[in-house]
Amino acid sequence: MSLYSSRSGQPARAWFVLLSLSGALALGCGGDGLTRYPVKGTVTFQGKPVEFGAIFFEPTASVGEVAPTVYLPVRDGKYDAGQEGPVKGKYRVVVGGEDRSSKKVDSDGVTHTKQLFADYKFEVEIPPPDNTLNVEVPASQVISR
Repeated sequence: MSLYSSRSGQPARAWFVLLSLSGALALGCGGDGLTRYPVKGTVTFQGKPVEFGAIFFEPTASVGEVAPTVYLPVRDGKYDAGQEGPVKGKYRVVVGGEDRSSKKVDSDGVTHTKQLFADYKFEVEIPPPDNTLNVEVPASQVISR
């Protein structure tokens, strides 16, 4: 059998493309078979929303052998895992933030920003009530400059 159509001499790509897309959809769109929780919430520091940062959920041994590590961007003080959240169990959480006002570009074109606060680490049970986890980074995380 040939990949070329006998009439046009062109590759018979349509069938191949459809088959490839079907496989990609089966593997990439929630096909991991895990029950994930759509965790969302806010991140604040010194009473203000963290404008630019990240929240990272790392599974502990209590979650089991197969559990996702979840990294979510924090923008304007909010994050939302949607359908790609963590599974049920205990997680180590790390929250970080950047001080974008201190952004500097060096002579090589590399951008540098200062941390807004020291990484804040704690543990949490997933799912939280109403799938909402609001984080107030404590004042103890202030970085002395």
